Amino acid sequence: MTDGGADQGHDIGVAATRFHRAMRNNVAQALDTLGLTGAEYGALDYISRHADPSNADLARYLLVTPQSLGKLTAGMRSRGLLHRAPTQGSHRYHLALTPDGQQALARARPHVEAAQQRLLAPLDRQERIRFARALTLCADHHDNSMNGQQNDN
Repeated sequence: MTDGGADQGHDIGVAATRFHRAMRNNVAQALDTLGLTGAEYGALDYISRHADPSNADLARYLLVTPQSLGKLTAGMRSRGLLHRAPTQGSHRYHLALTPDGQQALARARPHVEAAQQRLLAPLDRQERIRFARALTLCADHHDNSMNGQQNDN
């Protein structure tokens, strides 16, 4: 067994999977009290940070199929969290947050942040920063290599 850089002899893939599961469960528990799922929160957050988001980009971000995204966003539209807005200079539409969606996101963010902080409690501030940077660097490297680009970092 290789340690892949992980401490205590853990395989890095196992450690990453365990961390992801713990984070997902912590966040889901926090969002459950607000009547949101992790996917719904992710959609609200992504759409709030991206002007004119494509459905394909949103599906990739949420790690769902286009069909699942359609069901998810249809439910969110019926609950008044999202609406279809016309894209300027085009005949197409994109998803946008309604005022209720903006309020739901604003209520959820502190709960999600608290859930994340509970999981990261064993790390000090600098360790959290390094951890986030390392995860981002690895994910970006993967994304770049999948797109045929090389990352020299």
